[in-house]
Amino acid sequence: MSSEKTVVSKILIIGGGLTGSVAASLIKNEAFVEIELWERLEQIGGRYQTYRTPGTPDCSIDIGAQYVTLSLELMRSQAKFYDELLEKQLLVPLGQKIENFRRLSETKTTFVAPGGTDSLVSHFLSKADCQVFLEHEVKEINLKENEQVWEVIASNGKVKEFDVVILTIPIPEVLKLEGNFQNINQDDDIKMAMEQVKYEPRCAIAMLYKEPVKYLEELPMSMKYFDDDDLIYFLSINSKKRERNKETPSIIVQSTTSFAKDNSGKNENELTKMMVDRIRTLMPDLPEPSSTKFFYWSYAELTEPYIDNPGCVVLNDTPCLISGGDSYTESSFNGCITSALVIVEELLKRVKFLRGWRRRSS
Repeated sequence: MSSEKTVVSKILIIGGGLTGSVAASLIKNEAFVEIELWERLEQIGGRYQTYRTPGTPDCSIDIGAQYVTLSLELMRSQAKFYDELLEKQLLVPLGQKIENFRRLSETKTTFVAPGGTDSLVSHFLSKADCQVFLEHEVKEINLKENEQVWEVIASNGKVKEFDVVILTIPIPEVLKLEGNFQNINQDDDIKMAMEQVKYEPRCAIAMLYKEPVKYLEELPMSMKYFDDDDLIYFLSINSKKRERNKETPSIIVQSTTSFAKDNSGKNENELTKMMVDRIRTLMPDLPEPSSTKFFYWSYAELTEPYIDNPGCVVLNDTPCLISGGDSYTESSFNGCITSALVIVEELLKRVKFLRGWRRRSS
């Protein structure tokens, strides 16, 4: 790493999940710098995504992560994040039971997001005050050596240059990207370590209702793990989990990773039917939903993280290119925050901002 820092003014963050949004807010706290965030999907959130049904504003459902479990020690050590989330009630303690939940420690508390898990991502993006571009799937990243900038090309045809690029997408997606960045200053150990990172997929179906469901209201839990089932892994009743009884009820049912892998050749309708049939077997009194929505997560569960969990890896010093995200930590809320902190720490070792652009700490 060069001892001389590079002056930067344009930063691109790839991935609109929790790591990307937290990193953007932390960078903005350091300087008035132009930040763009490109997200492949039509909405932000990543694994903290919330599906909102068209035409039914009071019906929403968290489709990925369902809750946040934190120790008191962790909340104290990263109070600058958690205090604000709790004060604004973006996170509140879970008041309902999780059936078959194996709590590893009695000192940990479980929280839920009353406004949907994507409200946590939105919170950090609002602090970042950055430009967010949806349906911007990055296809190619190239170094323009004469200008020492990154040229980033999206699948929708957009092409733009940046001084810094921060990748917060899963490592397997990084390895699929095209462009000469894959061959610049390539460290064989880093490449081998990246290739060892593994995720497993998961299917999910949202079961949506148009009016209150007495059966759901009378259940003694808001979420449940199905420990002994080879197809269904988890179920969450969103309105009950959030303790918002006026919300139109909705359920998310998540499959086991083995089911998703073993049936990868089947189409969406076949997978939906298999999951609906099984949940009806497990819960025979569950009423028929007004509609269902299928989801498939290719990178649902991190099973083999990057060796030694460094938080991120710097792929190139100048111009700066960093790969971060839960691939380098763990698939958890705190794993994303930890990665974002390390990303910004490594960035500030390598760059500086134009005089007069530095933001005073509040």
